[in-house]
Amino acid sequence: MNFCTPEFDPATLPLSGGEAKRVQLDTLRNKYANCRRCSLCETRTNLIFGSGNPDAVVMIISANPNWYEDQEGYPMAGGQAPYFTDALSSIGLTVGDTYCASYTKCLPQRVDPHDRNSERKISDETAERCRVMILRQIEIVRPAGIVCHGKAASKLLLGDLRPLGKYAGHFRAFGTKCFAMSTYSPGLVSFKPDEYKCIYMQHWEQFAYRLHGLGRLYRPDADLFRRGWTWDLGLPPDKNATVEIPQEESDYDEPPF
Repeated sequence: MNFCTPEFDPATLPLSGGEAKRVQLDTLRNKYANCRRCSLCETRTNLIFGSGNPDAVVMIISANPNWYEDQEGYPMAGGQAPYFTDALSSIGLTVGDTYCASYTKCLPQRVDPHDRNSERKISDETAERCRVMILRQIEIVRPAGIVCHGKAASKLLLGDLRPLGKYAGHFRAFGTKCFAMSTYSPGLVSFKPDEYKCIYMQHWEQFAYRLHGLGRLYRPDADLFRRGWTWDLGLPPDKNATVEIPQEESDYDEPPF
């Protein structure tokens, strides 16, 4: 009688949650790798699909890739990166704990290609054609919370047409088991840190409070938890004090370079 154990083949086992999501995201990436659904494909350097942890609790969505991301080929490249990573570090997370993507996958052209200060515009046609892709990414990752970076991202994903200062740092339901928060783009923070950095950090801490209340975030070594939920960012120490919101100058979500 043969009591030998049959040869074990890991390939026969079902994929775990994160692995299955990665396969689905890779399949989606390959499907749109040579996307030519709108005119942005003609001038892009790289298609910026998205990257990060496919099983992330937090998903970051910006409106479109910036010039640095277009050149490097991945999200959160350029001068905005330190402000983003600092905000994550304050609540005990790293970039590897998140999934980053943009609503459109290609760098939009400026209104005036010869004017480096002109805004980038996303046409309604482009927004509609890209929407199916970002919604599918959200469906696959299934984050507990979404952070919209900038006014344009909030307008495209959430349909909010108000000035960003009216609702930045506020929460809203997104689907049945997810919430979304809008905040300023780290690109804008890098351009005007004296005006926006403290507010940007505060929004991330508020986001962490919400995740913690849902039982989805507890990092005892993070500054936020060590401080016992108190501010040390130069913000008003009492709950009745107010924070001055900077005056928005335009719709752009990145510095004009």
